[in-house]
Amino acid sequence: MILQQLYKITWTQNHVPMDKSTKVSKDKGSCLNVAQETHEATFTFGLGGNRPGDEALYNALSAEGKLDFDNENVKYAYKEI
Repeated sequence: MILQQLYKITWTQNHVPMDKSTKVSKDKGSCLNVAQETHEATFTFGLGGNRPGDEALYNALSAEGKLDFDNENVKYAYKEI
C-alpha cells in the first residue's frame, strides 16, 4: 500500500498461464499481482481478435509450457520497463 501511494502504482492481476487458455476459472487459477505497466508489456496482454497468430502460437504450448513461458515473459517485461 505504501509503494502504491508513493509511486502511484496501479496493480493488476496477470493470470499465469493466461486464464482463457485453460479450463481453470479465474478464481481458482494462479496469478501474479504486477504493475499495470508490466502487465501491458507481457506477450499475453491483449491476445485475441487482433493477434490471432500469436494466440494460436501460445495455445500450441502445453500447460507446463505456458506456465514456464509466462513466468519468463514477466521477468523479461520487468527488464524492459
